[in-house]
Amino acid sequence: MPLDALLPLMIWFIRPAGMASGYWQRPLAAALAWAAYVLLLVGIVGGLRLLAENRSRRWTTRSWVHSAVAFGRWQRASLVALLGVHAAMVWFGPLGTELENVTAHWSIGSGGELELFKTLAAAIPAFVGMMGLWWAGHPVSVAARESAALDALEADLPLRIPPTAWAMVAMMARMRLGLALTQWLLLAIVGDGLATLCRLAGRPMDEATRAITLLGSVGAVALLSPLIVRWVLPTRPLPNGPLRHRLESLQSGARVRLGGIFIWNTHGTSANAMVSGFVWPLRYVFLSDHLLETFTDEQIEAVMAHELGHVRGLHMVWFVVLLTGVSMVLQILEPLFNRFGQNPAGSPAAEWVVLLTSGVAVAGGLAVLLAAFIPLSRAFEGQADLDGARLVSGGDVSSEGAARMAGALLRVAHVNGIPPEAGNLTHGSIAMRMARVMRCGGTPDSARNFDRRVLGVKLVIACVWTAGLIATLLRA
Repeated sequence: MPLDALLPLMIWFIRPAGMASGYWQRPLAAALAWAAYVLLLVGIVGGLRLLAENRSRRWTTRSWVHSAVAFGRWQRASLVALLGVHAAMVWFGPLGTELENVTAHWSIGSGGELELFKTLAAAIPAFVGMMGLWWAGHPVSVAARESAALDALEADLPLRIPPTAWAMVAMMARMRLGLALTQWLLLAIVGDGLATLCRLAGRPMDEATRAITLLGSVGAVALLSPLIVRWVLPTRPLPNGPLRHRLESLQSGARVRLGGIFIWNTHGTSANAMVSGFVWPLRYVFLSDHLLETFTDEQIEAVMAHELGHVRGLHMVWFVVLLTGVSMVLQILEPLFNRFGQNPAGSPAAEWVVLLTSGVAVAGGLAVLLAAFIPLSRAFEGQADLDGARLVSGGDVSSEGAARMAGALLRVAHVNGIPPEAGNLTHGSIAMRMARVMRCGGTPDSARNFDRRVLGVKLVIACVWTAGLIATLLRA
């Protein structure tokens, strides 16, 4: 699940009990809060759009890399601001209170069901705002693609007309939000369904039952995710031919079993690839149409090797371990949050102090999640790059294999109009990844040292997950 799609969902999911405020029962106060919320979101999106149009008008071919990197920072800052405003509306404002009131009569028995559905409903305004940010950045995206077109012509690559703003938003929404919402909806159906069945059967929702429900629902979603990707995204099997045979030979050499290799139709808007699935036969690799059009067979093979590196490193499994571990830790800390959420005085001033204290605690928990997720994601990308270089080298990372992987990464940047120096929150810059691969080429010890560092991170995550599970079971 993409990180930018996960964060709006986590905002409600980590919201402790006792955050709802009776202050928003007053119609005028609630109306003013909603008006301020909408104006802030419109202001963030509108400000980024004005900045994008200004930057695109002053765009020059020589300075396009610097301009694109600088605008990327503004985009990330705008996303943080948007999520901050949304979190305030959910934790302190009427959005959280009204959602609790509307869904109060949905609960069965002693309540507590349908939490994941509430999470999804609370995230919808943030998703709309994110789509607005994609629309706002369209002028810079077009300018970057036009500037990168010169490099594409020199490399004899096919050129496509940049997509319109709404076509780009639709593609991004389907690729990022569509997958995230479908996976979360399945998670809600399984998780809330199991919780409801437990209550109907008269079984209390103790900590052990909550842990089992959480692990069972996450496992079901993880198992079925490849089918969700095939359903949400327009895909078709890669036809038989020399390229397919070459990729299947690489897959056989990597000792990885796949359920299929598919073409992902982006209408020429994205050169990308991804792997989905934990076990065969529900494990697929998806290669975008634009990637197949603009990459050589050797570069496509390097991209495929990178995806196989994710499988060999069990990276998707470790992401699930991280997320379930953090969820169990938050559930363990929930009584502490609830204690801070109590307001013995009952006065409005004391209530705001309590809400602010709880919000700071929750924000700290979210910061811990990001502090673990982002470095882990970057480490896994680096390990997949190095393992992919090993596969195309036929053994240890050779200088030739490193050059092939670095060349494929550079082609990704050129085709997608991404400056190699541009930072990426979860992957790191392409220039940094290329430098790492080239540094390890011909020096196997460097690659092994990086693998040992990643193994250390995995062991820490495993210890945290185990401790969270033991603590959860002991509290049962």
